Amino acid sequence: MGQITAKMNTLIEKELRETLSNYAKFRSELAKTAEKTEPMEDVPTEEHLWENKIRRLKSLIYGKEIVNPVKQDEVVELGSVILLSFLSNNREEQVILDGAGFKRDTLKVISVDSPIGQKLLGKKRQDKICHQQTEIIVKDIFYPW
Repeated sequence: MGQITAKMNTLIEKELRETLSNYAKFRSELAKTAEKTEPMEDVPTEEHLWENKIRRLKSLIYGKEIVNPVKQDEVVELGSVILLSFLSNNREEQVILDGAGFKRDTLKVISVDSPIGQKLLGKKRQDKICHQQTEIIVKDIFYPW
């Protein structure tokens, strides 16, 4: 069982509710048009894309222990802006963990579903991760609001 902060849980639940609502609207419109076309092989339908998003969001919160950090910015979570230090080339980069709907035109986005995004979730300042044979340190964590 993994851990998730209460704030991250709330953000994901909100996104899940909105997604379920939009999916229901999509299904309703689909039923009205009664458009039945054969899907092309190996090409996901819009319905499959909605279902995959719902499944992915549920997997992020179900079965997780909810914890509350002392300060909201002590743990990497959905929507966190993170300062990463790459040890192999002494480079630092500021990124945002995707999913909270913030403006992203000035920050590199890391998807919460990506391998590095999964490794970063729940990390604290000075924690190390290894991604693609590169050691990375979480230097700082904060929020854009």
